[in-house]
Amino acid sequence: MRSGDLLPLALGGSAGAVLRYLLDEAITGYLDSEFPFGIFTINVLGSLFLGIVTGAFSRHGLSSFAFNLLGTGFCGAFTTFSTFNLNILYLLEDHQVKLAISYLGSSLAVGFGLAYLGYELGRLL
Repeated sequence: MRSGDLLPLALGGSAGAVLRYLLDEAITGYLDSEFPFGIFTINVLGSLFLGIVTGAFSRHGLSSFAFNLLGTGFCGAFTTFSTFNLNILYLLEDHQVKLAISYLGSSLAVGFGLAYLGYELGRLL
């Protein structure tokens, strides 16, 4: 890794982390639900956006600065696999097995579908 790669990672990561926090707070505050809609929304939107960035990079050769800023930095900090897993654990601890399975399955299915859609959109741009 070159030292020049750290700046876009830091900038993108900072923006992604702040936006994740604000969006999760807004969605969770708005919806009164056992289902973790905030993190679900963040992760599937992040999948779509990372698909677009990756598709555009693959097709049009974005600079490594742009990819590190938007893909690795922003999307890496915006989406959260650890919170996703913690949400599943909390649901299971509350004996909400069906909801935990629903969250797991829908996150994977919708996330993959949007990543694929984003990738194809990115290649078309």
